[in-house]
Amino acid sequence: MSKQTTPEFLFEPKLLPMQLFEKFIVFNVNAGYRGKGTPHGVNLIKGNKGTLSVSNEGVMNKAAQERYKLMLLKYFKEGRSAMDELDHE
Repeated sequence: MSKQTTPEFLFEPKLLPMQLFEKFIVFNVNAGYRGKGTPHGVNLIKGNKGTLSVSNEGVMNKAAQERYKLMLLKYFKEGRSAMDELDHE
């Protein structure tokens, strides 16, 4: 049996639900990303990390998909309070 440090997702989330758009932005700004609006969506930038891009329709690039999975894992581990605290930032 192989040892895993993070659980595998059964799906690769490519589309950010609009009801989580603001929470995703706050989650990443809290982690040190800077947001920059574009005509097509938003880019989140942090030093030498990959740029997170989310279109106005919620389509995420690979880097944003990985951060979204981290946000979901936090929710799965901590429950609703993890999402509720993103409302107060």
